[in-house]
Amino acid sequence: AWGDRIGYVAVQLDQSLRQATLLGFTRTVAKQVPLDEMNSLEDLLVYMNRIRQLKPINLMNWFDEVFDAGWQVIDELLNPKQFQFRSSRSNNAIPIDRGHKIDLGMQLAEHSVALIVSLPPEPELEVDIQIEVHPMGNQTYLPPGLKLMLINESEELLFQVEARKADNFIKFEFTPDLRELFSINIALGDANVRQSFRL
Repeated sequence: AWGDRIGYVAVQLDQSLRQATLLGFTRTVAKQVPLDEMNSLEDLLVYMNRIRQLKPINLMNWFDEVFDAGWQVIDELLNPKQFQFRSSRSNNAIPIDRGHKIDLGMQLAEHSVALIVSLPPEPELEVDIQIEVHPMGNQTYLPPGLKLMLINESEELLFQVEARKADNFIKFEFTPDLRELFSINIALGDANVRQSFRL
């Protein structure tokens, strides 16, 4: 296939055709690509993560119980002790919510965090979205300095909250326009993970 691809991986098979070695990848392809011009497999992981982050998640699908891969029910991500720190909506309605494990690399070697996105139970003219970040595993607190940011389609920072020394979670709530594209950034030091959404 020569078109509509995000990249190509070069694979070398042994003589028995039972073992394969990944040699590298390229974003574009020609009939021949010299191996020394290929990107490393480490670059491939970074590139794939960037592609995943650029593809916005359509939150309207959540009202039809259609969830993107990697988005789990909350009790699969948070232990009961962490669960008690979850905030509830003011009207006590049971929200539609899912969580995603966030990996910030070596910066969070001893910490894992979960990004939680919560929607009202029914789509309305205005949809209030609640965004939270919680520690995972045996951690009680978020790493100090962890930032949770809301970025609009024009790359403007609309809101930011930062974890302090003993925060069990950080959160904010906002109401985007329908079909509005926005991104959530989670950052610690030089590490930064972004996920885009569309309502």
